[in-house]
Amino acid sequence: MTSGYAFISIIALISYLFLFLTLPEGFDAVAFYDKALSAGVAYVAGEFFHPDRSGRNTMRLNFSFMSPEKIVAGIKVLSGLLVDGVDSRSGRE
Repeated sequence: MTSGYAFISIIALISYLFLFLTLPEGFDAVAFYDKALSAGVAYVAGEFFHPDRSGRNTMRLNFSFMSPEKIVAGIKVLSGLLVDGVDSRSGRE
C-alpha cells in the first residue's frame, strides 16, 4: 500500500481500525507527537508496540472514534506536518 508520499510506508491496515506508518530512519515519532497534538492530531508512537523499543520512526493511527470528515481533515493536517517534519529527520523543528 502506498501513501502518496515517497518517505512514508504504510505497513499494516488492520480491519480499518488502525494504520501503522513507517517514516524514514532517524525520524522521532515520540518527539513529533507534541507538534501533531498542538495541531489537533493525536497518534500513538509505534515504539510503544515494540518490546525492544525499536520502531521510534513509526506511528499508529486509530480511526475508530472520528467521523469520516474529521479523519480526512486530520490526515491532511498530519501529512502537512510530516512533510515539514521529515525534512529535519528528528520530528523536531
